Amino acid sequence: MSYPSVTRLAAATVVASIATVVEASETLDPTTTGDDRAQLRLSSQLVPLGSPPSIPTGIVISTRASFTIDTTGSLLDTELGLFDASGFLMADNDDIDGDAIPQSRLSLNALTPGRYFASISGHNTFFDDGFGVDVTEDSSAGAWRFSLGGIPLLEGEVGPAEAAFVDFLVRDPGPTTDTLQDVGELQRFVVETTDTIGLNTSIAVFSNASGELMGSDDASGQNGASRLELRVPAGAYTVAVSATGAEYDDGFTVLASDAAPGGIYRLRVGPLGEHPLTLLGAGGDTDFYEFTVEPVTNLGEVAESVQPYQIDTFGLDNMRDTHIALWTEAGDLIDQNDDAFGENFLNSVLLYPDGLPSGAYVLGVGSYGVEYADDFVARVDGQEESGSYRLNYQSTPQAPRSRLGVHQFRGDVDFFRFTIGEPNDLGAIGLAGEPIEINTFGSNFNTQIAVFNELGGLIETNDDAPSVGTNRSLIERSFPRGIYYLYVGGCCAELSEGFVTTVDGLEARGAIAGLAGETPFSGATSSTDLYDFFRFEIEADGCGQADLAEPFGALDIADVITFLQRFGAGDTAVDFASPSGILDIADVVAFLQLFGAGCPS
Repeated sequence: MSYPSVTRLAAATVVASIATVVEASETLDPTTTGDDRAQLRLSSQLVPLGSPPSIPTGIVISTRASFTIDTTGSLLDTELGLFDASGFLMADNDDIDGDAIPQSRLSLNALTPGRYFASISGHNTFFDDGFGVDVTEDSSAGAWRFSLGGIPLLEGEVGPAEAAFVDFLVRDPGPTTDTLQDVGELQRFVVETTDTIGLNTSIAVFSNASGELMGSDDASGQNGASRLELRVPAGAYTVAVSATGAEYDDGFTVLASDAAPGGIYRLRVGPLGEHPLTLLGAGGDTDFYEFTVEPVTNLGEVAESVQPYQIDTFGLDNMRDTHIALWTEAGDLIDQNDDAFGENFLNSVLLYPDGLPSGAYVLGVGSYGVEYADDFVARVDGQEESGSYRLNYQSTPQAPRSRLGVHQFRGDVDFFRFTIGEPNDLGAIGLAGEPIEINTFGSNFNTQIAVFNELGGLIETNDDAPSVGTNRSLIERSFPRGIYYLYVGGCCAELSEGFVTTVDGLEARGAIAGLAGETPFSGATSSTDLYDFFRFEIEADGCGQADLAEPFGALDIADVITFLQRFGAGDTAVDFASPSGILDIADVVAFLQLFGAGCPS
């Protein structure tokens, strides 16, 4: 067997990866369907033989690496073998399925440290331990090319019965280092090297879940430093730090020159994740760091647009110095609050007595000292408080739904997403003064309903409809002309003026189905959406809101008597004026004005 001449195609490289699963025996199947399947064997004993003459690639490969070696681009039908330093045959391959010229590929991972030898020969070749490469006299001959990690490195020629050997090293880079702090998925953050001494760096960030390359940079900063600005989905990520000139690809692949010098650098991830000065070794060293991007916590639908809304951090410790901020889903900063009631009450509150428009919102909860801005910016310096806090996020302060949170380190900011619902519009469901039935008989859970007027006055509620003997709900009554809101939730919430719905999360839940007059309505409640509102209209039968009694279509003394009766009974269906929920002289004046205006022509 002879050893032909060889040409070096590229500078030596380092290939590194985080695929660290080690099996005692693993079948490697890069294409899942080809002839390039290989059985990776682990030696049980050393074969005391000298290594064959070989061409060094200059490659240093991490024990974490998942990578390929192949003969793609060769001009002959190749076969490829892999041996460890003792001559133990670890894997071999003949054809890559589908290539016009049958060439060879081996997919490898989790190799132990040491020197490895790859043999390149023509078809037919028989492999065995002890660097056994038996190439037949009638084997293919021609020009070959050897690639590692998809990068062509060497090329040469073999004749019949000839084989070429190339070698590379595998090195253990040591454990992955955790970063000091985490960042949030909505935030832009920086990954960078600083304080470089005798070193120009390159960096890359990979997704641990998929191996996808999220971004890389090669010494774009001052003094040979590297800098990436990212916003990535929640999950675990890995930073690779190498010397300048490295190339990166999906699958945690890092290709860096083995001739690269070493030096000193410092890694920073996010505003606070700063590591101590670190030495990067010469000759193709790569350091790995892991960090976590925290997800936004979803609170679900917390209120409807007609309801007053309050967010606060009351109830755990009134001297817990929080600072909260509210953004639209697009990142526009709407509002923020530091101290709710001055220096003696350091909790935070955002209060919207007229409600928030329907849509999605993002809430940030930090401590005193956080500076908020558009695009979910939360600037910190590490001097902020850490510790527990309570977040109350339900629509009313009387019995707020809440959750405990923890700022795990100084400068920690937690993000929450919630939605404000919009009442479903049922349109006109009947005429003023006519009896109308509203029920939830088609629902599959224990319901509770209420009707509010447009100003939030609570007109009537019902839990269980006695007439049908079920735990569904029923309201039967007439309404003056106007806009109304139907509340549908599970038993047993407390309902009060101003669209206030006091719930504790223990209410029944399920699918909503019912009728408002002849108009069907439907919806669903869940652990994150405890009730629905429906808007409906009562149309005038000729004479407007003051037409309260028969004969409808005419304003007369019967309407005045009906108004006075309802007013005396405290019926908020005749709550025609502010303040909502209170019957007073303003409602009498409003009725008289409506009555005096007469029937529309």
